[in-house]
Amino acid sequence: MKAKYITTIFVLVILAMLLTACSGAIPTNSIPGVSANGDTAYLANAGEVYAIRLADGGLNWKYPAEKAEAGRFYYAAPVLAGDYLLAGDYLNTLHALNPSSGFQQWNYTQAGRFVASPLVVNDVIVAPNSNRNVYGFDLSGTLLWKFGATDGFWAQPVTDGTLAFVAGMDHYLYAIQPANGNLVWKMDLGGATAYPPAVGEDKLYQATIASELIALNTANGAVQWRFKADSAIWMQPVLREGVLYFGDILGNVYAVDEATGFQKWKLSMEKEPLMGNPAVLENGLVFSSETGNIILVDYNGVRQWNRTIDGKLYSGVVLSGETLLVGVTKGKIALVAFDLNGNQKWVYPPQD
Repeated sequence: MKAKYITTIFVLVILAMLLTACSGAIPTNSIPGVSANGDTAYLANAGEVYAIRLADGGLNWKYPAEKAEAGRFYYAAPVLAGDYLLAGDYLNTLHALNPSSGFQQWNYTQAGRFVASPLVVNDVIVAPNSNRNVYGFDLSGTLLWKFGATDGFWAQPVTDGTLAFVAGMDHYLYAIQPANGNLVWKMDLGGATAYPPAVGEDKLYQATIASELIALNTANGAVQWRFKADSAIWMQPVLREGVLYFGDILGNVYAVDEATGFQKWKLSMEKEPLMGNPAVLENGLVFSSETGNIILVDYNGVRQWNRTIDGKLYSGVVLSGETLLVGVTKGKIALVAFDLNGNQKWVYPPQD
């Protein structure tokens, strides 16, 4: 099957899953959003947000505490912002929850669907939205500014400590000032992206669904080099010791020189569409595959181990201390935890 055809089908499947909310029903094929902080994992899945103990997989709380509201469901991973846990939903609302109890502290309801997680920069919440806007809030939920583009935003922003960088589905990467939302520069990437760039020293490294990895200058957005992969890249590249690592949806893992954009090696794993950010370990990267596999690849491009989960994996692997967290779609479980050797620790919800 040709790479272009696979890319098209893959993207259409993801789009269909993300847009299920048009029917007004909570989807059974929800893609979980997973994050962690301290001793707690946070899971946004279908119509609820969960706080789960990393030690044993037990539930601390869920939001809402009662039955989920029809048509309101979550995809983006929850994010801590000061004393709040932020969770955006598909019913146009950004929720600020108490991380300890799950009680709602404030919300903002005048947006569109929140596909991506927000980012906090200098006490400003930078929140991308599918309605073509990026919103800036203070930590109490007061709207400070709104930045508009020509298409929706599916990627979480990143920062170099000064600017916020937000990739849009309109093919542009935007650099904006977090304090006021003013545009500093924008650059046409030539393809859409649903993941943020990696931030290096004076450079950004942006992957696109158009099968490219692009290096840009952080000051003005000028393109430094482009690397062409075999198929769509649906993840944020990992920058480690001068090398960029990433995978594509044909199952290729690449190592690319940060300075030149030249390929150092490529590992081909057929029938393993790779999607979602990998976890970065000392001995390699843990990727997740749409086919239900999590795979450790070392920094020399050698596949070390493989574990299989009953379900589809779209949201990547999250590392928290000594625990790997993987959200599951189309399975009996929503979240599974492994140790760093790939041994299963627990699943949520618990199975009899």
